[in-house]
Amino acid sequence: WIGAGLSVPPPPPPPGGEGCTPGFWRNPKKFDLWPIDPSTPFLSVFDVGPVDPMSDTIKLGGGGEKALIRHSSAAYLNALSPDVDYFYTPAEVIGIVQEAYDTGDFDAAKNTLEEQNGDDTFCPLSN
Repeated sequence: WIGAGLSVPPPPPPPGGEGCTPGFWRNPKKFDLWPIDPSTPFLSVFDVGPVDPMSDTIKLGGGGEKALIRHSSAAYLNALSPDVDYFYTPAEVIGIVQEAYDTGDFDAAKNTLEEQNGDDTFCPLSN
């Protein structure tokens, strides 16, 4: 029962739901927001894929494996960032990428991560 003048606070939002796109993260002016050094090799994070620095992999154009690399780079940064309430943990992002390399199904993994990376409408860092 709610007495006169008292109200119940709204429920908290569900976890996750925030994410920044590869386009946000690849901007050199945003490198100071990166939770890891931009020169960190992709391979050292995911144990698969290219040895190129994350600052390069996040700029890759194209589809298939390149699209997965681009979106997994952004997903990993989202998951690590203390200011982004991302749906996946860093370990889950790594697992998604490793499974994609194991199965060769780059598109399904890319689509999964791209959906969570959002469209920068839900990027709390872009404000």
